[in-house]
Formats: sequence, C-alpha cells, structure tokens
Amino acid sequence: MTRWDRRPWANWLGNVVVDRPERHYYPTTLHDLIGIVADAERQTPPRTVRASGSHWALSDVAAGPDWFVETDALTDTLTSVVPHALAESAREEIARRPPGTGQGFTYYHVQAGITVRALNERLDADPRQRWSLPTMGGAAGQTLAGAMSTGTHGGDHGLPPMADFVQAIHLVTNGGRQLWIERDPGITDPKLLAEVLPAVEQHRSTSLFNAALVAVGRMGIIYSLVIRVVEQFSLDQIIVQSTWEQSQGQLRAPFPIFTQPPPKGSRPAAAERTHFVEVVMSPYAADDGRHVCYITLRWSGPDGPRLPPPRKTPFTFICRHRTLRPVVLALLAGDAASLLLTKALAPGAKPVIRAQAVTLPVLALLLPVSGEVTVGGLVAAACNAANRAHQPWLVRRLTAQVLRQARPRRRIQDVGYHIMDLGRTGADCYRGDSLEVAFDATAGEHVRFVCEDLFPAFERMAAQGVTVPCYISLRFTRKSAALLAMQRWDPTCSIEVAVLKGIRGSETILDTLQTAAVRRGGTVHWGQHNTLDGTAVQRAFPQLPQWRAEAALVMGTQHETFDSPFCRTRGLLPSR
Repeated sequence: MTRWDRRPWANWLGNVVVDRPERHYYPTTLHDLIGIVADAERQTPPRTVRASGSHWALSDVAAGPDWFVETDALTDTLTSVVPHALAESAREEIARRPPGTGQGFTYYHVQAGITVRALNERLDADPRQRWSLPTMGGAAGQTLAGAMSTGTHGGDHGLPPMADFVQAIHLVTNGGRQLWIERDPGITDPKLLAEVLPAVEQHRSTSLFNAALVAVGRMGIIYSLVIRVVEQFSLDQIIVQSTWEQSQGQLRAPFPIFTQPPPKGSRPAAAERTHFVEVVMSPYAADDGRHVCYITLRWSGPDGPRLPPPRKTPFTFICRHRTLRPVVLALLAGDAASLLLTKALAPGAKPVIRAQAVTLPVLALLLPVSGEVTVGGLVAAACNAANRAHQPWLVRRLTAQVLRQARPRRRIQDVGYHIMDLGRTGADCYRGDSLEVAFDATAGEHVRFVCEDLFPAFERMAAQGVTVPCYISLRFTRKSAALLAMQRWDPTCSIEVAVLKGIRGSETILDTLQTAAVRRGGTVHWGQHNTLDGTAVQRAFPQLPQWRAEAALVMGTQHETFDSPFCRTRGLLPSR
C-alpha cells in the first residue's frame, strides 16, 4: 500500500497552502501511481488527484481539493525503452550525429520526478560521454515534469523551450490507464515497445503529443519522459551595463543583439553569434531619466578548460544561505576575535573596546531569531518601512544596488548547465512572486509593453505612495509546438516582473500588468502569477479548443480525476 498522510501541502513561496489534505501520497513506483488514480475513482464521490514535485509554481496550478501526489521519489534512469525499442530511423539519426561533431545527441529515458539540476548532474557524470539538456530555465530546482508541464524556458534565442526536447511521454491517466504518447512519426518501434511495455496504450499523434506537452497536470500524472539530450557544451558569458533607452533598438527585429560576435579569448570553435540574451533592469529611471540595465550575453562552444570561478563577495556569501543566521554567526565570530586582538595588542583603545563589547551582546541576542529571517525578508521589511516613511528614494536606491550586485560585470566560462542554473548561487535567500508574460517579438509588442504599460504602471503606484522594489527580465526563445505554451511566436520575448515576498502593492502591480499584457495579445506563464479567467485564456491561447478536443480523446468528456479549481477557472477542460 502506498504511504500517505495528512501533512499540510504548500508551494515554495508559501502563498498557496492546504492545511490538511484528505490524502497526501508519496509513491515510489509506477504501480503506486496506477493504484492511487484507480483508488481515487472508486471513492464516493470520486476524488481528484493532483501531482506535485518541487512545489516551485507560484500560482495554484498544482493545488487541488482532495488528494496530492508527491513525485520527488520517482527519479530513476530507465533503460527498457532506450535503446532497445528505438525505431531504426531514430538509431540512424543518432549514428549520423555522433559525439565529437559538435552536433552529437542521444535519447534519454528518466522518471519525471527528477529535478532539472539532478538530471544535468547525472547526464554529466559519465566520463566516457558527457551529455546535457540543450536548454533550461534560470534555475534548476523544478522537477522535469513540472518544468515541462508549465512551459519553462530559458533565454536561448535559437532554441524552443524545454518541453520541445521531449520525445515521448509515459502518462498515467483516468482509470489508472497508462498512455505512451509520441509524435507521428515517433522514435520508437511499436512492436518493440509493446514487448517492453505491454500494458501501455500507444498513441502516435503529433496533435495529441503537442497537447500533452504543456497540460498543467490536467491529463494525468507524468511517470516518465524520453528527452533529447546533446553532447556536453560550455558557455562563455559576459554581463555589460547599458540603459534601456540605448539598448532597446538591439532587441527589435532584425535583433542585432542575436548576432554579436564572441569576446576576445573565446575558444576557436565558439559560436559566431550569441546563444543567450537577457536584459535585467529596475522599473525606475535613474536621476538622468534613463533606466540602467544589465545585459547578459552567452556564446556556446565545446566543453573544455574553464576560467577560474568568480571571486566570492559579501553579496554571494549572504545569498548562499536561506536565512541570516550564518551572517550573524560570521559577524559574531569576527567581532569576538577583534575584541580579543584589540585587548591584547591595543589595550589603550578603550572606545573601540567599549563599542565591540556593546555589539557582541546585540549580535548574540539576534542569533536565536536570525534563523527565521531571510535576506529577502529583511529587504522587503526595509522597503515597506521606507514607503511608510514617505522615502521612496530609499526603495529605488536599494533596488538599484541589489541589481548591481546580482549582475556583476565580469566574464565566466564554465560547463553550460552551471552557468544556466542561477539558483546555484542561492535562490532561497529571497522569495518572491513574479509575473511572466510573452509577446511576438517581431511585431515589437514586447518593447511597447515595457515603455507604454510597465514603466508607467510603476510610476503611477509610486505617485500614490507605493514604490515597489522589483526587477524586470527580458529573454528570447523560439516558438514552441505545445498548444498551451506561452511561446507562440518565432521569436518570442518573455518578460518577467519579480517582486519580493511581503512587499505592499505587489499583487496590485502584477494584476495590472497581467491585464495590460493580455490586452496587447500576450500570453501568461501558467506557473507564475496567473489570475486569468476562461475568457482571457481563450484570447491568449487560440489553440485552446484543439487542446480540449485532444484531452477529450484521451480522457473522455466526463472524467474529472485531474481537475482542479485552477483548471476549471481557466477553461482547461476536455470538450463536452
């Protein structure tokens, strides 16, 4: 029997909490998943089932009223399908692009509860041949299934999002049925697949596959995925400071920033155009009326020698810890050592000794509570206090200083997934809500949204006495084939607006910008701030009727096993 309890369920941010779920499951096998789904449907009335992995979604996309299923124990590499059941055409394609050519790839089958970070480390672990995910988001703590199901993406402007590198989906759906879904043509041989997975229903339909890629858990629980991985590569990264006013022309069609040559000293085989582009900035102008921005550029190349790791700074030390306790401990130890040295070497320096004698007990008093205070929480409290004191300039200065520290202007060369995973520097030292919207970059709506909607919205709130500290990030990707992916255009520009948890006015500004984005024809990320209704979803995702029809083919029109308030509100239901 699969273990379950009634422990509370909460997302990473803590803004979505279910205090006492009816059942909270912890499966370890495929058989467990099948049994949970079948048991839920035998209840009177039938119960709904929602899968969750790392709990990273900021919206309530993973929440439900009844049963929760934690997938984080499902992390094994699977070897029954790949390579044994691969079609001959798939084998030939792999053979034509072997490792060492710069275009080498293979297929990798893995249980979908593994995190993106753990998967990349596993792919890189075999010295005989090191592999990598081709792209990923800005952090790697999500499970593979969670990242795929919500449309997670990077800023690799020549590549589509993560979901588009999936080749096959092993899904547990209503009735405890197992579905194996591929494109048509797919990568497996139907007869060979039936030999190794006799209990699965095989579906080779590109339309169904594209519906299942980004389905926010509404079609079932993803047990495993076959993904296309590439030979390990390195990235050469630089960060340059500019202004939005000076750089926005580079971000419009024909996108000159995409063709920037690599910096001097890059490896000979490095790409001749950028692999990744991101622009990060504050919504507030500097004293000269311009918006300072930090542009991250990356070039890809073969894996090889790396530059020494960047020098650690006080900022990176602080951000490697979730709470302030390590910082207080360091200050306490330093102050105690300084006091002892001063007494021994300069006993006459009584003012210094008295000052250190005062700070020591203060730090000691802070130590017990410092384990509950995060860096982000401290910054949020300072910003709220500044707003209450009618000192908006403090919020603007603090925002600018944090951005400057977070985007140091230096060059890094390292294995690709190390550079792509910004969460390695300490994503837990701050927590915040964020909205991400996407636009047709060729049409220029992303630039108009920033200039005509985003900047004015923040200034209007500031005029009302609420200066919201946040950062804005612009990244570019290719179009996704997934019917419900936010990346509908080639290229797509995704704009993220992130605010610290606990900031007064944050929900208001995110709701305002979400409405403006949909009005401009943009789409909204499923796993971040998302309060859309069915009408807004239909407007933003014109392929929703096709998705609903494909869901009905898989599940029938009446099954609600994987339904949730999030899905019902947004019209993510099988066609009736």
